[in-house]
Amino acid sequence: MHEKTLEKISLIISIIGILIVLIISETYNLKTISISLIDESFIDKSVKVEGYITEVRSAKEIIVFNLKDSSDEIKVIIFDNYDLPLFKGQKISVIGKIQQYKGDLEIIADEVVVI
Repeated sequence: MHEKTLEKISLIISIIGILIVLIISETYNLKTISISLIDESFIDKSVKVEGYITEVRSAKEIIVFNLKDSSDEIKVIIFDNYDLPLFKGQKISVIGKIQQYKGDLEIIADEVVVI
């Protein structure tokens, strides 16, 4: 009986590990896409975009900025504490999930990197 319990625990831990690897690989193996390619079919999907900040607004626990590449512009939202200062004209890379708010598409950022 003790061996069967260990086998079940090993199987469960293995499945959890595989799921974690799949989630991480989906997020970090993203190729950079043009902002103009983002449409409603991307809602709830992760994307990676690069561009220049054209406008930054911040409140207590939220930062909102517009990101522009050579094709288009999109709003990016950061809800977590973000220590790196962001400013207009800065070139950055964003990985995040596409959401729709009041009819407009925006990126809820998971990762922001200054290039």
